[in-house]
Amino acid sequence: MRRSANHPLIQYLVTRIRCAVCKTSYRPRDVHILAHRGERWLMAVECHECRTQGLVFAVVQEGEAQPVLTELTPEEQARFQEMPPLDADDILDAHRFLRDFNGDFIRLFRGQTSTGNEKL
Repeated sequence: MRRSANHPLIQYLVTRIRCAVCKTSYRPRDVHILAHRGERWLMAVECHECRTQGLVFAVVQEGEAQPVLTELTPEEQARFQEMPPLDADDILDAHRFLRDFNGDFIRLFRGQTSTGNEKL
């Protein structure tokens, strides 16, 4: 296992990903490069708080970044960027909603105007 805390990819990752369990930010020494071939990188991460281990597979393409294809307006993008990430409760809420939903969208949306803030 190679440690390369100064590698630009490691520096990028530690500023953007968090532990899936306790949401702690990773430190450079928590990320270990396992393999690298061309644009593909395989890394192991270990949270220094809860000791959860995980794997990160990244495809890194050098050069100019490609624009994000989206139908969102800049205002919508900014609003969603500020929202917290989905958590397990959000997924369970969606699961329960879909499990019990009978498919009647007309009844579901009758008389409602969407603000984009409704929970399922």
